[in-house]
This record gives sequence, C-alpha cells and structure tokens, in this order.
Amino acid sequence: MAHTTREEDDEAMDAQDEDHGNFCLSSVHHATSLEPLKPSQSHTTVEETTTPDHRAVPLRTRWRTPIVMAVICAGGLVTALDGVIVGTALPSIASDLSATTTELAWVGASYLLSSAVLQPIWPALSELTSRRLALAFGFILFAAGSLIAALAQHAAVLIAGRTVQGLGAGNIILICNIIISDLFPLKERGLYIGLYAASSCLGAALGPVVGGLLTSYTGWRWIFFLNLPFAGVALAVIAFLLDLPPLSHNTTSANLSEIDWLGSALILTSTTLFLIGIQLGGVALSWNSPTVIGLIVGGSTTAILFVAQQRLHPQPIIPPRIFATRSSAACLAVGFFHGFTYIACLYYLPLYFQLVLGASPVQSGLWLLIAAVPMSVITVAVALVIARTGWYRPVTWISAASLTLGVGLAIAFPSYRNWPLIVFVLLLAAAGIGPLFQAPLLALQAQVNPEDTSRANGAFAFTRTISSGMGLVIGQVILQNELRLRLRSPDTAGIPAEFLDHVAKQVTVLADMKTLPLPMQEVLRTILTASLSRVWIVFTAAAGMCLLVSFLIKYKKLAVS
Repeated sequence: MAHTTREEDDEAMDAQDEDHGNFCLSSVHHATSLEPLKPSQSHTTVEETTTPDHRAVPLRTRWRTPIVMAVICAGGLVTALDGVIVGTALPSIASDLSATTTELAWVGASYLLSSAVLQPIWPALSELTSRRLALAFGFILFAAGSLIAALAQHAAVLIAGRTVQGLGAGNIILICNIIISDLFPLKERGLYIGLYAASSCLGAALGPVVGGLLTSYTGWRWIFFLNLPFAGVALAVIAFLLDLPPLSHNTTSANLSEIDWLGSALILTSTTLFLIGIQLGGVALSWNSPTVIGLIVGGSTTAILFVAQQRLHPQPIIPPRIFATRSSAACLAVGFFHGFTYIACLYYLPLYFQLVLGASPVQSGLWLLIAAVPMSVITVAVALVIARTGWYRPVTWISAASLTLGVGLAIAFPSYRNWPLIVFVLLLAAAGIGPLFQAPLLALQAQVNPEDTSRANGAFAFTRTISSGMGLVIGQVILQNELRLRLRSPDTAGIPAEFLDHVAKQVTVLADMKTLPLPMQEVLRTILTASLSRVWIVFTAAAGMCLLVSFLIKYKKLAVS
C-alpha cells in the first residue's frame, strides 16, 4: 500500500511540474529560467523513508533545508546580478582597457550566448555524476570566469572570462531548478520556487546600483572579484552541508549519447559567425569585403544545417514538432523578440544616462531602479494572477504593448534631462519586460503535448538567450554606423579630428568630452542622442513584432490547482 501511494505522489508531482514549475522568474541577461526538471523516467529519487509508525521523515535534516535554499538563492541572485551589472561599468571598462564599441558589445553578449549553448547538456551530466558535483562544477566555472575577467588587461581576455562565466551561470540556473524539483514535495515546492524567483529579481534590481558603486569607489574589476567569496561559500556548503537524494544511474550513458552536441555547436557557430560579420561590415571592413561576406554566408549556411540537423536528431535542442502549431511557434517568437529587446534596454539606457545626460555610474544605477524594482514586483504579481486565473494571453498582449510603447517613446529622448519622459519610459518598460518572462512560456506549455513540456521550456529559454546576445550586438552595429555618419557632418567643425576618430571607434570616449568647450559638448551629445534614437527604432520594431505575433496564440485552458 505504501508503494502505491508513492506512485500516486510521483504522478501528482509530474502534474505540478507541468502546471506550476515555471513560475521561476529570470532576470534581465540573462537569463533564462526553466521549469524545474525532473530526472529522466529511468531515474528515481528517494525523498523520504518510512518509520515504524508510517510517518514520512525527510532524508535531509530539517535544519539543513535553509542552508540548501541559501545556496540555490545565492545562485539565482549572483547569476542575475552578473547579467546586468556590467552595464553601468562599460564606460570605465572601455577607458581602462581601450576597448572598442564592438568589444564592449561582446562583454555582454558572450555571457548570454555561452550560458545558452550548454543548456541541453547540463541535466544529463548531472545525472551521470550527481546534482552536487554538477552544481559545484557550475560554481567553479563561474568563479574561474570571474577571476579571468577581474585580472584582464585586454578586452579579449575580459570577453573570454565572461564566456567562462556564462557557461557556469547556465549550469547554476538549470541545476538549481532541478534540485528544487528533486528535493521538495508537491505541497512545499511552490514556496521554494518563489524564494528562488525572488532572489533572481533582487539580483536584477541591485545589479546596476552595485555595478555603479563598485565602479565609482573601488574600480570595475571588483564587479568580478565580488563573485569569488560568493562562489567560495557556495562550494563549501555544497561540499559539507548539501544533502540531496541519490539518483540511480541505469541509463546515464544512454542519456549522454542522446545529447545534441552537434546541434549546440552548429547554433553557436552560426550565431557567432553571423554577428561578427555584421559587426565588421561598414565599420572595420566594407560590406562587400570577402571577409564580411564569407562570415555572413558562413553563418547563414550553418543555420540552415542546424535546421536540417534538428529534424534528424532524436533529441534535438529545438524539436521541430514544437513548431507544429501556429500557437506554439508564436510563443517562441514572442520569447525571441522579448529577449532581443529587453536585454538591450539594460545596456543602452546606462550609455544614454552616462554619456548624454552626464550621470555617474552610481546615478545611472539608481535611475535604473525606477524600472528594476517595479519590474520585480509586477513580475511576481502577474505570475500569481496567471496561477489563479490562467489569463496568460491578456497578460502577454498588455505587456508586449507596454514594452512597445516604452521603447518607442525612448526614440524621443532629448540630449537633456527630461524626467517625466524618462520615468514614464522606465515604468512602461518595467511593465512590459517582467511579465513576458513567464506569460508566453506558460502559453507554450498549454500548446504542446505533456511529454514535450520540458523540451519546450528548454527551447524557449534557449531561443530567448540567443536572441538577447543578438540584440546587444546588432544594437552596437547600428549605433557605431550611425555615429560614423553623423560625426562627418558640418556641425562637428572645430572639434579635434583625433577626438572624433576615437569616438567613431569607441563611443565611450565621449565620457572625456568635458575637456572640450561647452558648445562642442552639446554638438556631441546631440549626435549621440540622434544615433541612439536609431537604435531605439530597431528595438521598437522588435517589440512591435512581439506584440503582433502574440495575437496568433490561441487560448488553451491551464490546469490551475
């Protein structure tokens, strides 16, 4: 009888995973949150034993539960923090490392792209070894990347460090979600998912402020040094106090053989080649340069190969059957355009605040709190509303409309401090960005078959993370090309040619324009504002596409318990 009850509990847990496992809120680079994944069907977890009086007793002692959750919440906080913390430090990084605008874009994009590329691999590896070892490996990667970035003396080394950081962040996000699913029974799981979500939102809200404070008072390198004690404490707790249920390993070798290694390599290669090609075009090289053409054609060809390979692989990263219906394809498209737009806002708004409006890194971070704090609150509130009502379509429509209007109004940003407009744009962006982390994901769950839920969630997170990296790089390409054109205008007559050349290559040089006469400073601020307006036009179009495709989502009732 006890065995039968256990099977019924497992079935209930499966249903709960499908309905509520995705109310884990991701932050602004990064990331991506997935449904708490259960071990594969051939694996079993042991959560409790039965005493002689038949009362369930958890294997982990009660006093260890807060410590385990502290590790998980620290993982959510630190990965979300690092997704946005560098935004306010970019001008200082550029000045210290003589980084070009192109390299600055990859400081953010490398973190996002690398966090996505191994997402299909971490769950199987955690089953091959153990959750503890897999999570420890993630923190080690994250700490190693942070150390490389902190000690970097060249932009290329910093980008390499951010890439290693991103690999660790992708691991931490996924394994933390899996551990929550492994550890806690059905009646408790919602609480712990909420705690993890709150820590991620807190990291996103504090990132710009912490980045500004550290940059102003200790230097930008401490943005990365700060991660080392976090990782050290987490590793110590994992080693000595993290008590997780064991997994059987009957089919882990089969799981490894099913990982889509080739698909991961193809999508990363395709995205990287294409983005480097459009970065070089019109800036370092002409658009008809054989190098630029070769990179773009190579990236496009590799993308075609990826699509074909996904149809042949038994366990593809993005299963083609997920696109079988118009609604499911629309959900993924909403995630793509949301990712393309939201992360760019967190990178280009600090540039506007600091280089046009003259804000310090600390001020820039504090101004972003106008959006970050309401975004955290709105995201949690909307998740609760959807859980009670199942109204994911109206939430998606309203949020996409708010995002489109907010980014669209940013086109009108002037070269002076217009506070009503700034606050209105930030609040609209907050109302649009936050809910779109969850609403389209829940809509996608409702559209696919239950057995495809986990893969659909993975495809959604992977798509949004890849598009976030693309948004950063494409925004940089537009900004750099617009600056090069406008700096040749007659209005710049009298400004030293050497200074203009430096600005064309590295927009953050404008932080040093205070040495110029005030009329020249105003000309440069006006040029940068006009160039940024073209960036906002592109992101407004992406947000508008997000709104349009959201109307293609059909309603299917969510099972809300």
